[in-house]
Amino acid sequence: MQIINTANTVRYQKLRSMFPSRSLFRAGLILLSAGICAAGDDAQAPQKPDIEFIKCRVSVVDPHGEPVGGAFVTPWALCPRREPQAHWGWKESRLGPRPRAKTGADGTATLKVAKFAMEKVEVGLVTWQVDHRDFVIYREDHNINDAPAEIKLQDGYRIAATAIDAETKAPIKEHLFAHMNGDRHFDFAEWNLAKSGVLLSRTFDAENFFLRLIALPPDGPALYSELLAVDRVENGSRVFLRNIPLHRGVRVQGKIDDAVPRPIKAGKVIAYISAGPIVEDPHLEFEWWWWEDYADIQPDGTFEFTSLPRGDIVQLIAVCDGWVSRTPNQAEIQSVVPWKYDQHISNRVLPHVFALDEETIQPTIAMDRTVACKTTVLDPSGKPLPGAVVLMWPNQILLRGGGTLLGFGFRVSESLRALAQGKKVPKFSDWKSPYQATTNAEGIATIYNLPSNGNVGLLAEHPQFVQPIEKNRRSTYVGMKPDETTEITIRMEPKGENELGGP
Repeated sequence: MQIINTANTVRYQKLRSMFPSRSLFRAGLILLSAGICAAGDDAQAPQKPDIEFIKCRVSVVDPHGEPVGGAFVTPWALCPRREPQAHWGWKESRLGPRPRAKTGADGTATLKVAKFAMEKVEVGLVTWQVDHRDFVIYREDHNINDAPAEIKLQDGYRIAATAIDAETKAPIKEHLFAHMNGDRHFDFAEWNLAKSGVLLSRTFDAENFFLRLIALPPDGPALYSELLAVDRVENGSRVFLRNIPLHRGVRVQGKIDDAVPRPIKAGKVIAYISAGPIVEDPHLEFEWWWWEDYADIQPDGTFEFTSLPRGDIVQLIAVCDGWVSRTPNQAEIQSVVPWKYDQHISNRVLPHVFALDEETIQPTIAMDRTVACKTTVLDPSGKPLPGAVVLMWPNQILLRGGGTLLGFGFRVSESLRALAQGKKVPKFSDWKSPYQATTNAEGIATIYNLPSNGNVGLLAEHPQFVQPIEKNRRSTYVGMKPDETTEITIRMEPKGENELGGP
């Protein structure tokens, strides 16, 4: 690992063992990133008239207390008054587009924020995100009733970088990107590439962090730098990473085990990489550098990733045609990963792990059959209810990465390319879950391809009725068993009869 210090030189040294963490699990990232950018740069987004909103005002100043105009402000998360430590996303289907406003010359902006995060769950805190390229991005909680919420932006520093092909020594002046550690949201471009080949960052804070320079040519494999750790910059000067060598990564040519019948009709493999310091205390959280990709499974059961960062550990999860990758046991995981792993979760799908330590690796993914859940939804009088949507959320756990919906995957490379081209990155919420079905005339909805190793959450929704509250939520958990179709019946109640957060 390369360490870049404040003297703008590159040297090898022992990485300090602790970094302060502000990261969120990726499940929260996906929830909170949904719809982070509303249409328009400086206009209040239209909101639904039947929802109650509170007019909130923010005041943004620089480190010297002077007003900052031209800063973009948005409510990044909503914290229920009863659970101020929880951060709820802005559900656009209910609240309308997430508002976004630009501060005026006086440094102020006014936005309308939902009074209730859901039903009668009252919002107590708003996590304001303030983005101005000349300052460190701001994201902190404020009381929704602050008038105004006083926000002070901080100075930071910028990073300039150039790269060369490690094999040819030629400068890389096109398709060059940087990807940093932490909870990246892909809602704004953090780096700009000049025609000279200099990659320049936005303003970052003066804390230690990791990054990789990455070349993503349209007609060849990705090239990666080593993991770079940037030291604290005390005087606010610019850090210059000069001529960082980029290497071709490892090709992964894998296959699904022979138990799965061929030809395979539809399936994919999610690849996740988490890199960073190894610590002895498993309770310490770190903002590890991460990378994610996915590959389609071919009819013959093969899949391929052309280039993943050499020297890391790749985590693979596969789903296809009524099969899911078998969760390895703790010993199998611990035999590969260099960090201590002792939190095996029995009711989640865990990844197969492989070292990226050769030019090409050829892993085989062991698979298990999935099961189904048959849900009968009744109206309040006990009659079958057609047209109800039943959703389930089987989870996959990515080591040092948190949980997401089983089979969810995206390509970081595509997000980086889209931002560089000035395009909007598709929202995580646009991904259509395969674990939902609509009840037929008999009130029955069947969901397939569920793992059989534990409980899976389930929620039924309908325009006129709601699922009864259970343990302060409108959802339940269903225990899945191998080789069986689990059956469950839900009797709905009228909307408004009982409300979450109500008396």
